[in-house]
Amino acid sequence: RRVNSTQEHKKFPLKDSSPAGRLLLIDSDAFIVFGASGLIQEVGEVLNLEVQDLRRLHPLPNMLDRGRLARKYPPAIRERVKSWCAVVPPITQAPSAEIRQRLLGVEGVHEGEAELFGLLFENPNYLLLSGDKVAMRALRGDPRLTDVYESLCGRVACSEMILLVLVKTIGVSALATAVAPMREHNGMLNVTFSMGTNTPEAHCIGGLSSYLAEMDRELGAPFLLNLQTLNQLGGPEAR
Repeated sequence: RRVNSTQEHKKFPLKDSSPAGRLLLIDSDAFIVFGASGLIQEVGEVLNLEVQDLRRLHPLPNMLDRGRLARKYPPAIRERVKSWCAVVPPITQAPSAEIRQRLLGVEGVHEGEAELFGLLFENPNYLLLSGDKVAMRALRGDPRLTDVYESLCGRVACSEMILLVLVKTIGVSALATAVAPMREHNGMLNVTFSMGTNTPEAHCIGGLSSYLAEMDRELGAPFLLNLQTLNQLGGPEAR
């Protein structure tokens, strides 16, 4: 299967077509990885969701035009991500002030992740795709947030998890081609696809599995979403 990362994006109707009104919130780190690679729709497919069931952080398009992200990524990557921002609607809800302040009081959890963690805590049907390992470790490590951590267990996916599925579904060659523009900006992608389209599948699977095992050790095995359970039962459970 070929992935066309520069394809014209289709506008999708805004409706909750997912099981039990489930939505996937995507943090900016993960959205940039999959948006620049043209794999946003594939992310939804891995989680049994349509594109209209995905949401992103509202400030991302503006952040791509100025500040740290504008300095980090070349114009071609930023424009590709912004084209997906025009397809995936922004999050319009906000968590309660109380949970937001609790989360912001923890070192390592910043505005974006406080919004996402808070919304997941208050909306049991929501899932999260996050690339912010610092924030996830901070959530796990602070005893003041044990209730939040336990609530999020089994509902958080990471980029490595999605990529591991895509290696097996679209193949190494198509996936390596799609992520190629991001490799020099992302250490995990550069290691996983170190030989580009010639990277052996076993190397990709072994590397991504190693990343996931390390995250399980750091975050606790129940924290990350169990894709097999999600696909079988139509809802998330702990790993």
